[in-house]
Amino acid sequence: MSPNSDRGGRPRGTKAQKKKEADTRHEEAFKRAIEDRENGSTFHAAAQRQGLAESSLWHRQNGRQSRAEAHEHMRKLSSVEETELWDWLRELDGWGIHLTHDIITSRANDILMERGSNQTVGRTWIRKFMS
Repeated sequence: MSPNSDRGGRPRGTKAQKKKEADTRHEEAFKRAIEDRENGSTFHAAAQRQGLAESSLWHRQNGRQSRAEAHEHMRKLSSVEETELWDWLRELDGWGIHLTHDIITSRANDILMERGSNQTVGRTWIRKFMS
């Protein structure tokens, strides 16, 4: 019996999870390619070995940010704030507290208020946060 047989053979995981995993693999490929460049490989050879576009590798090595880094300022919570929220949620879960969407969004809004922002997280924010 295959691990996916209980769901009709479809692969598991949400689209957001799969995209996050693909983005991570892509970033790791850039790191390996930049390492190859530092060890004397040409842009062409390093990019080809990692399955990247040569121009993308050149731009990344010359200071261009990844899409995630470039759009960090557009997120409601910074990466550090999200990590803080995850740590708090794990602590509550360890105490056996049932974590509802209201608890999570309320804490996220508290973090925004502590920062001095008058913004709040939207209705769909939690879906992206939890993925």
